[in-house]
Amino acid sequence: MIIDAEVWVKPQMSGRKCLILAWAAKFNKKLGRKYLTPLYSAVLYANLELCRALIDRGANIDLGTDSAVTPLVIACDRSQTEIGRPKTEKYPSFFATATFLVENGANINLQTGDGATALMYASYTGNVDIVRLLLSHGANVEQTDYTGHFPLVVAAKGGSLEVCRLLVDEWAADVNQQTDEYVDSLMAAAGRGHLAVVDFLIEHGADLQHADVEGYNALMWAVEKGRTEMARHLITIGAGIHHRNIDGKSARELAEESGNAEMVDIFRATATDIGRHAEGTDGQQNDQQQQQQQQM
Repeated sequence: MIIDAEVWVKPQMSGRKCLILAWAAKFNKKLGRKYLTPLYSAVLYANLELCRALIDRGANIDLGTDSAVTPLVIACDRSQTEIGRPKTEKYPSFFATATFLVENGANINLQTGDGATALMYASYTGNVDIVRLLLSHGANVEQTDYTGHFPLVVAAKGGSLEVCRLLVDEWAADVNQQTDEYVDSLMAAAGRGHLAVVDFLIEHGADLQHADVEGYNALMWAVEKGRTEMARHLITIGAGIHHRNIDGKSARELAEESGNAEMVDIFRATATDIGRHAEGTDGQQNDQQQQQQQQM
């Protein structure tokens, strides 16, 4: 018989259900079609009291799902729901649950099936309290997943300026870290439209002209994802509009291919401004030459 593990962790638990959980925890059985352990399910609902009971009865604190997602990882992932919410008894606290797991010996740097860590999940969700907790207990800021994503790249993609600031300013994360495909944190932020994060990264030395393995720079990432305000901003601060990817296409050509009229207008306006500037420069040079000839 398949038991739905998630049913057993909700507040209205009968004594029989508790006994089933205690039995499953003792032998670290995985319940349900999703292969969830009782502890994982308790963490899923931030049921701290049940987490304590299961650990006391021998539950394996690091036993994950079939994709190696551990209880700590799911606490970090679900913590997004409590960002900006008052810490009261009314709501379950994933921060308190994560703290309990860490303080009871959870392996912070364990990787999931795709190589992600608890720090990466917390960095993406933007829960700076949990990020700080993990770092203070030995989380590796230089550890990558199996495609080379660093915590900072993940944080930039998630859009949390506060987490990016913590990683860079307090834990010396390199803003120019790159994935296996040469994607950096600036591209990740630009592709998601996170203006504040982009400005922070550039202020801390991110390379605006860097290109990934396909020759895409941050501007092209913004164009491809339809981030018009981001594209306008990147052009304003000096992104290379004449840069071409490995297929020989510029950001403007990518915009035209996308059919995004607003994006195309940005490049047309930029070209017009460049043309006016060039005409003004030529006019000034001609005036100077005429003055020199008259003086002669």
